[in-house]
Amino acid sequence: MRLRETRAVSLALALFWVVGLVGCDKSASKPSGEARPAAEAAKEPEPEPVGTDKLVARIQAFLEAWKERETAFINGYEKGFKDTLAAPGWFKKLSTRVYEERRFSLIFSDGRALRPNAQVLREAVEAVASHGLDSKPYDLEALGELFTNLDALREAYDTSVKPPESESEAKLWKTMESIRESLAIDPAAMAVKLEEAGLDDDDVPLVDLAEQRLDGVFAAKAKLNQGLVDADISLLQRWFRYAYDMRFSRRAHPFMADKSDGDGVTRTQEALFEAYTTMDFEKLDESLATLIPGHPEYPKMIEGLKFYLELAALEEPQVALERKAERLKRGSKGEHVEALQGRLIQEGYLEGEVDGQYGAGLETAVKLYQQTHQLKETGEMNRSTRSSMNKDYAARAEQVRLALRRHRESELHQGEQRFGDFPVHARVNIPAFETVFFRDGVEARRHKIVVGLNDVSMDERTGHKGYFNRTRMFSETIKTVVLNPTWRVTPRIKDELDLNLMEEPDFYEKNNYEVKTLDDGTEQVMQLPGPNNALGLVKFLFPNRFSIYMHDTPKKGKFNTHIRTGSHGCMRVHNALDLAKWMLTEVEAHTPERFDEILESRETYGIALKTKIPLTIDYNVVGVHESGRMMFYSDVYRYDRDLASGVTPYPPLKESWLEQAVLVE
Repeated sequence: MRLRETRAVSLALALFWVVGLVGCDKSASKPSGEARPAAEAAKEPEPEPVGTDKLVARIQAFLEAWKERETAFINGYEKGFKDTLAAPGWFKKLSTRVYEERRFSLIFSDGRALRPNAQVLREAVEAVASHGLDSKPYDLEALGELFTNLDALREAYDTSVKPPESESEAKLWKTMESIRESLAIDPAAMAVKLEEAGLDDDDVPLVDLAEQRLDGVFAAKAKLNQGLVDADISLLQRWFRYAYDMRFSRRAHPFMADKSDGDGVTRTQEALFEAYTTMDFEKLDESLATLIPGHPEYPKMIEGLKFYLELAALEEPQVALERKAERLKRGSKGEHVEALQGRLIQEGYLEGEVDGQYGAGLETAVKLYQQTHQLKETGEMNRSTRSSMNKDYAARAEQVRLALRRHRESELHQGEQRFGDFPVHARVNIPAFETVFFRDGVEARRHKIVVGLNDVSMDERTGHKGYFNRTRMFSETIKTVVLNPTWRVTPRIKDELDLNLMEEPDFYEKNNYEVKTLDDGTEQVMQLPGPNNALGLVKFLFPNRFSIYMHDTPKKGKFNTHIRTGSHGCMRVHNALDLAKWMLTEVEAHTPERFDEILESRETYGIALKTKIPLTIDYNVVGVHESGRMMFYSDVYRYDRDLASGVTPYPPLKESWLEQAVLVE
């Protein structure tokens, strides 16, 4: 942490004796009696001079008591700090660790008032609802009261240290402060100071008033100190909560979610403390931004959540479409068309007036709606389009809220390969059936993909039934591009291919497979390079525990569908050769001619990338359309549904090859 640290005693000692008085002499403070005739005055004896011994003794006792109180005040400050930290809470251990290392100096205060970073943090936590987070753990009402209370405490303290209104009291106070700051408490030296100031034993009663004033200062300072300590601890704990929510919470992952936030805080203790040590509290606005996902979809989803919450809060009810609306198309007229127009105007897909005519404008609006809801883009109404339009706005808002959480929980944000930390980054979103490549934080390429099937099959080794073909969620690094690849068939897929032998005994020979019998008697099947190879002409390797990779395919038909599942877990890439050429000729330094030469050779050729490309495979049923609208995808693996039902996180399976598989009864 780069905040300039100060010793804790500076807070306790900072009593801010603000006096700022003009000089005054003793004669001014002691008015004389009425004038008398000179002859009568001459008859009176000269008054004996007033000494300073009593005043010196009284001030000496006062200053010694002041010093003792100050020592006790300093010692009590640390004890009070520790007592406050002892209050129960999720971040008690972390907060205690922080302040012990800081020797109980404050983070958000200069000893008299809150620093600007306190207001920066306050504004950040007041905005957590815009991120789809629950603001209750931040107790925003209590936070506001804390700031208000501190203003009152500081005002009370400032009042307590103002100069005394009486000139005589002010002169004595100023003199005692001068003695206290510049001299040892030596009676002789004190007497000289007092005589210079025109003070004597007649001023002893003023010391009593000074003592009362000092009592008030200590009391006001003690309350202010405690208020600042309370505020600092409260703010630090809210900072920890904010960091946890934004960067470390994991409550929605289908396989690795924490059962509760309490479990999550326990799991991430060290990570949270490390985040604290790297946080620049002097530039807190910039530092807090590093806790928020850097993916360009995230801020647009914040706006999307706001949009749907506002729609859900409208007094005008959401337009509901009747079943007859499913048959509407260009040329239709009437009340059902009017309802459709009103529905699309309400959500911002259509502009203009309701006229009951299904014309070109309405057709375009319906087509755009279908495009942003992963529906077949016909411009005509049908059952699925009507069903989607009748989903209420509050439910859409909840989808976006969960999408924001999934971005925060993505390894693209929480993992070691964070978005923005590398020149080139790739992300797969399973429900979108797309992979997007970013260069310097800006989208460079977008490709359709086919992901793993969502079907139930049997694992022959265990006899388990379940969803074994789903594409897994993880992060790795694309290290190699292989042109003209071979395909080593896994035992599970071989079992499926063997079924073809019943009708085509020469199936393997006809499809360019090579079959070898290993020493242990098992058969190994490999498909040789060629236009019909299941991996097509290129594959992209990012070594991982699931043996998943991306590859080309000779079967392109799936890319023309909206729901693109069809593999055993690997991802088939549309226009895979274009992606490979971009990687090798634009990101790397290979020439297009060399790329074509290798491809035409039909020889398997692996090219190690100098610029390694981090890849994260996510699951998020909301995205962002090029128009800025929210994109709503199919919950293809039902992870969102199972989260809402309390089914996730799914129980882990002991077999390593079944990691992230979901069993069925």
